[in-house]
Amino acid sequence: MEYKVGQRLDWDYAWDVEGERGHHRVVVQGVLDGCPHCHAHDFDGMWQSVLIEIVDDVIVSAVQDTSGEGWWADEWRVLEE
Repeated sequence: MEYKVGQRLDWDYAWDVEGERGHHRVVVQGVLDGCPHCHAHDFDGMWQSVLIEIVDDVIVSAVQDTSGEGWWADEWRVLEE
């Protein structure tokens, strides 16, 4: 599934959304497929890990994951209830 910054998560299709509704601020991991023509969002190679911040079920940012933690076992973390 493709998501965009500013998009509201549709919990009616929860099978396609990782996590659970009802949290104020959450961060999840994902991959960002860069443009094959202009390499926008390429991060020095396709399919790099990104951190996606969600506030009140709206995607507010997607930035390169530079934590060095690798993939989390839980895939999403609540930052603020």
